[in-house]
Amino acid sequence: MLIDGSTCTSEVENRSKGGKKPWADVLVRKCNICGFARRFPVAAERQKRRPLRSREEQFAAQNDKDS
Repeated sequence: MLIDGSTCTSEVENRSKGGKKPWADVLVRKCNICGFARRFPVAAERQKRRPLRSREEQFAAQNDKDS
């Protein structure tokens, strides 16, 4: 069990080029015993499931065509 401060350490890392992308921030919790690292996205919005994305893209393209 990873308990912050006692069994693990936490830090925010950004592996984007120069850390320029704020949506690429990742909270990394690393176990002090075995070294296992668990990564959690910080500010990124979850991507929608593929069937829902394609419908929205088609809807947006249709609206652009109508304008």
